[in-house]
Amino acid sequence: MKQHTNQEKKEYNKPPLTKELHIKMLKERGMIFSNEKKANFLFENISYYRLSGYWFEEYLDIQEKTCFKDNTLFEDAFERYCFDKELRKLVFSEIEKIEVSIRAQIINVMSLAYGPYWIDNNTLFVDELERRDFKQSLIDTFIKSDELFIRSFKEKYSNDLPPSWEILELISFGKLSKLYRNIQCAEKAIISNYYGLPEYVLVKWLHSLAYVRNICAHHTRLWNRHISISPILLRHSKRTWLKEQVNNNRIYFSLSIILFFLQTINPNSSFKLKIYKIIENYPKINIIKMGFPINFEKEVLWKR
Repeated sequence: MKQHTNQEKKEYNKPPLTKELHIKMLKERGMIFSNEKKANFLFENISYYRLSGYWFEEYLDIQEKTCFKDNTLFEDAFERYCFDKELRKLVFSEIEKIEVSIRAQIINVMSLAYGPYWIDNNTLFVDELERRDFKQSLIDTFIKSDELFIRSFKEKYSNDLPPSWEILELISFGKLSKLYRNIQCAEKAIISNYYGLPEYVLVKWLHSLAYVRNICAHHTRLWNRHISISPILLRHSKRTWLKEQVNNNRIYFSLSIILFFLQTINPNSSFKLKIYKIIENYPKINIIKMGFPINFEKEVLWKR
């Protein structure tokens, strides 16, 4: 890949283009359109830049982006977009279940062990500055919140914060992940053991899943993405896990993590079957680019 030094950088000066000019440009680069009227409609309702993420790999030179490979169809790119949209919606809904479960475990285990205001106990945390910043973010959230249960607490009590089982319902998955990472008491292992994981693996997996969740929430490309906050490999597990070592920075690994959690959270989950269904509905999608091994369906974790 060509590297650009500071001396080689230049000011961006490309003009915006109409949908008609975008189609003309793509055709000049070798893209084939079966239905230009439909393509015009799609460019009106889905931005050119968003759709371009689903055809950039079809360029002969990804850096130059001047010529497509032979038989590059706009409709194939749009199919990848539709596949990705369905995948994101499914992944988002399943990660929500994991987030809710993790939140419940942290609240229940820590509150029963150390009381409703355990977040104030600096001996329970690795980094005191991080704990203080987290506490301040809770106060800011509390002040701004218009949730009914928060308004009710403000009317009845003088505490600067509600108990942990109330206020922690308002924080993001990312902040929840950081909170667990900063805990240093014995209860940290109780929480991770509930899911059949070592503490250090749960820390990394939560961080990565929070990143994947944000990708889904912001509707950005997921299907062939490199997961830059990649989860750590799990070497040994008493629960069903992958036997074959695979690339941990592709979405297949993240999907497998979701399946692993669902063994505990929702053993009767249909998530696996829904993944199979999406793949079957889009036979042109190259799932190898998602990190799926050729015989992934032989993995016990993935058997129907």
